[in-house]
Amino acid sequence: MLQSHLYAFFLLVSAALSAVICSIAWRRRGAQGAVPLFYLALGLVWWSFTYALHWFAVLNDSHEVFWLDATYVGVVAVPTSFLAFALVFTQRMPRIPRHARAWLAIEPLLTVALLWTDPWHGLFFGGARSAEPGAILSGGVWFWVNVVYSYGLVLATLVILVQALLRAPRFQRLQVSTVLAGAAMPILGNAV
Repeated sequence: MLQSHLYAFFLLVSAALSAVICSIAWRRRGAQGAVPLFYLALGLVWWSFTYALHWFAVLNDSHEVFWLDATYVGVVAVPTSFLAFALVFTQRMPRIPRHARAWLAIEPLLTVALLWTDPWHGLFFGGARSAEPGAILSGGVWFWVNVVYSYGLVLATLVILVQALLRAPRFQRLQVSTVLAGAAMPILGNAV
């Protein structure tokens, strides 16, 4: 129980730090990459905060499934907004066109819709949903589609950032290195 409280506490700290980044990015929204950074940080706020609520609910036996489902709004937003941030930050696309944003929104919106309607079709959890504390949920077909899609976006984003690092003038390498270092810990933690 103490371990779960500690984990939830660190998730709340993560949400608070991400909220600070949201605030800074919004105030500087005219700067290159600030708007996608805002959406990335907002997704992280949602993910961390709702996941912390999930862990508190598990401890109290109330609404743990609801908060786990709510977490996925942030889960699906983060890889997409991370890619958008990298494209704008590295100036591959100074602005993400509306049609590209629409295409990038399809999989996350479909994932959330399939997750919330899963009891009727079993495509997300494949009928193997578990509400036990700390349980890893077995995934259905769409769960794995989302995993492959999300990690594919993250991998593409990392490739874009590494290419930018290798091509950047000396004075910009620190910025790109900072972004890569900032992304490394959550990505590794999530993969584990």
